Amino acid sequence: MKAFLILMSASAIFMMIWLYIIRDRFSYRTYMIVPLSVIHVLYGIFTVKIFAFAESGMQAQSKGAMSLYGAVFFMPVLYRIYALLLKCRPATVFDTFTVGMIFTLICARVNCFISGCCLGKIVPGTQARWPTRELEILYYLILMEVMIFRIRKRKAKGELYPVYMISYGVFRFMLEFFRESGKTGIFHNAHYWSALSVLIGVIALLRVIHKNKKGV
Repeated sequence: MKAFLILMSASAIFMMIWLYIIRDRFSYRTYMIVPLSVIHVLYGIFTVKIFAFAESGMQAQSKGAMSLYGAVFFMPVLYRIYALLLKCRPATVFDTFTVGMIFTLICARVNCFISGCCLGKIVPGTQARWPTRELEILYYLILMEVMIFRIRKRKAKGELYPVYMISYGVFRFMLEFFRESGKTGIFHNAHYWSALSVLIGVIALLRVIHKNKKGV
């Protein structure tokens, strides 16, 4: 628990630094960066925990579990609220806070190393495991670097979160075949959430493209 709190604190600090760097995109006062960042992390923790709890059929023993798809599907609710509170374009909020969310997910995966969960399956014929957690962190790092570049160059126009949903859905769908799971059969719950993420992401991306073409 101590390591988790340290990692989430690091995530909040990263968010504060990031919001300060791009403060010219918003009209908020500097002091608002702290509550915006802290609420962002706390809400994210709530989404992953409540999603895992619901996914398990609300079993008491799953209260400490986390499912990153809770953040994937429900962080947009907070971003819409932020857009209203900050009186700015939702696209700007989504693009900006997606970077912070990805960093938080990196911290969450680092916590998996510490807690020893989310292991890859044993590679056939060896005693080694597939590096599923390492690959997911690498995916996040590459995606975050690309997103930061597009935001700093003012090329992002609201498409970053849908792109994240699509790319993560595809990536996680493939990765899930190499991860340990308590489920029997070829497909795990994450396969279905991955497919849903891709579907929602495609719909959202098409909507963003349509709005951008109309100049909305």
